[in-house]
Amino acid sequence: MVKFFGSRNASVTPAPASGSTAAHGKVAVRHRKRKVSPVGVFRQKGFRRLMYSAGITRVQKKLFSDANEVSQAMLRKWIAEAMILSEYDKRTTITEKDILEVLRRNGAHVYGICG
Repeated sequence: MVKFFGSRNASVTPAPASGSTAAHGKVAVRHRKRKVSPVGVFRQKGFRRLMYSAGITRVQKKLFSDANEVSQAMLRKWIAEAMILSEYDKRTTITEKDILEVLRRNGAHVYGICG
């Protein structure tokens, strides 16, 4: 197969091997792995949705990064406390009971959940 580029020079590419999928006209598609976000990273769209539901219509751009940092710190603190509770009970899994206890200790009451 000959490919011509911008100049008159031609480059020759070899034919694919007989056992490859390219020989049959199919091209293998590789999917890129998504980078996993660290705990507590929220997107701007989610913050905007929360603010609109609270009645706030206009927000500075700088506020999104500040709110993201604060929410990360809170989540890390709550998860660390829940890990301590589960380790104390000699469990390897954090349960709903642990999360509710951590929230109750920090003054965030969750209503409608019996636990």
